[in-house]
Amino acid sequence: MATYYIDSLSGSDENDGKSALTPRDSLHGLKISAGDTVLFRRGSEYRNTCLFYSGDVGQPVTFSAYGDGEAPRFYGSKSAGEIYLWENVRDNVWKYKLPLKSEVGNVVYDFGEECGELVWDEESLDENGKWYFSDYGCKSLPSHDAYLLIYCDCNPAQKYRSIEICLYGERKMLCGSNVKFEGLHFLCGGVHGYAETNATNVSFSECIFEHIGGCVWDKDKKIRFGNGVEFWNGAENVKIENCDFYDIYDSCFTTQGDGDNCGEFKNIDVLSNNFSNYGMAAYEIRDKIGKNVRFEFNVCDGAGAGFSMLTDISPRMSEIYPEPMGYHIFAWRISNPTAGGQIRIMSNIFRGIPAGKKTIYADISPDAKTQILTDF
Repeated sequence: MATYYIDSLSGSDENDGKSALTPRDSLHGLKISAGDTVLFRRGSEYRNTCLFYSGDVGQPVTFSAYGDGEAPRFYGSKSAGEIYLWENVRDNVWKYKLPLKSEVGNVVYDFGEECGELVWDEESLDENGKWYFSDYGCKSLPSHDAYLLIYCDCNPAQKYRSIEICLYGERKMLCGSNVKFEGLHFLCGGVHGYAETNATNVSFSECIFEHIGGCVWDKDKKIRFGNGVEFWNGAENVKIENCDFYDIYDSCFTTQGDGDNCGEFKNIDVLSNNFSNYGMAAYEIRDKIGKNVRFEFNVCDGAGAGFSMLTDISPRMSEIYPEPMGYHIFAWRISNPTAGGQIRIMSNIFRGIPAGKKTIYADISPDAKTQILTDF
């Protein structure tokens, strides 16, 4: 079992990475094995770095931080804050000059203070910050001549202090089983933060997920998607504790899967987290009621808020349209109860609910609904 130190600020891939005095610049070339620990220097930043690793039972791979300063940042985006990257193609419309290797899901300005509004045709580019991508729904295979346009009354790099083009990329920024993530910051991913199928023994502590999602799920229906942490078709022994989720397109945390064939979700704790500005839910329960699931002591603020609501269609397009999106808890597509199923949603703070909505949306079977225990 080894410990590796990674430092994008002053490290070198010629180093062995085995101490804080000899850090590597990246993970490139390292063979991460079960039981290893990878420490990223606080204040450092990484792009094109996907944490796709798994350990063994009792020997997790741990990703954490060392040193002083802010949490290490992992971007799922291209930085486009230089004047030379933009070409004026007509009045107040600017084209990004470099090729894009995957679909654009969001455009984030001024270090996350503002997000751009996606428009579905070039003619709708009529206000600062609005953006259009010529190949929506292409995922990770855009046409060779795909392009991004932004409406701006001057060169975008002159108007905004920073510009992040959030990309589909690998569809997620991290995954794995028998793995721990501690004190890391994931931002500007075009689809999901973490996503895994049949995950086991996964924990997140003091992590940040920010500006996640926005790529197109269905071009014809104009539906977009993206979750902070998603467990697909089963998960066991999961803990998400003391984390922050901010501006997530759909759901901050969700368990879902392949309908009635979905696997089990059991022994899951989601405790003492902050959820802010999410388009669908802080907690989305889909396809199956879990066993021994706790969603407790969380602060949930801003249901139906954030960049996913930047649209000229109200309510935003979704699978339940024309019903509006945006609830703290969203339970759906569950036609049967689970034997031994129980989800406890207790001792949370819920605020920021749009007028006319409730804390929970639960379009599920009545028997399944009795397995969700709440104190509100």
